[in-house]
Amino acid sequence: MSTPAVSTTKRDAINTEVVKNPDVDGTNHADFIKRIITDMCAYFSASCRLPRYPELVQGYSQSAASPATDITGIDSNEFLIDVNRSGLQTVSITLANCDTGANTATELQTQIRALDIDGFDEVTVTYASSLYTITSGRYGTDSRILIRSQGKDTKHVAENLKLGPLYGGVEYTGGQDEPEADECVRELVLAYYAKTGGGGSGSGGFGTTTAAFMPNQQTVVFRAEDVPQRARQILASFRRL
Repeated sequence: MSTPAVSTTKRDAINTEVVKNPDVDGTNHADFIKRIITDMCAYFSASCRLPRYPELVQGYSQSAASPATDITGIDSNEFLIDVNRSGLQTVSITLANCDTGANTATELQTQIRALDIDGFDEVTVTYASSLYTITSGRYGTDSRILIRSQGKDTKHVAENLKLGPLYGGVEYTGGQDEPEADECVRELVLAYYAKTGGGGSGSGGFGTTTAAFMPNQQTVVFRAEDVPQRARQILASFRRL
């Protein structure tokens, strides 16, 4: 299987952060580190069953902090949504089902999926860490979720749930940079670098400038148990079924 490409721009951006670690010799081991970054981007993509890096994120809309959880008494039950550039569509929810954050998320997901439009049946809605997140089931630059309102009949749901930029929510199109993915790759790079014997090389202890530098001069086996805990958590959060 060919290695999924990572852009030079993305590789160099990750490299800039990696070499800030005092245990990384970004001068003598520059080519080796860049090679590890490319390999770990491929590792990330393969582990998460994703086609490419970094254009791997799903578009989503997330609420501002402290949205309402019980909206059974609001004045209207409709909002507008664009899924994967479908154009704005009207969603009607049953307010009686929206008495907790979890129940509200379930009702939103049910009614969004009920619309007979391609991609709507793949949308997920969650309520976690006191935030609503509506996520597209697709990946790439056409993957997005927009929440909008036009007039009072489609205002109150978005307003109370703080969804959409008008009410403080944030929206990201798929294919944009994903900071947690980059963090995971950095953790993987540092773990692999240390396993090769590179840890502590910031002081120049290896004394080599070989382009194909391998610190301990032997084949390194990078096992699942070598993956740092934080990287494992991020990989799990991105992994597709």
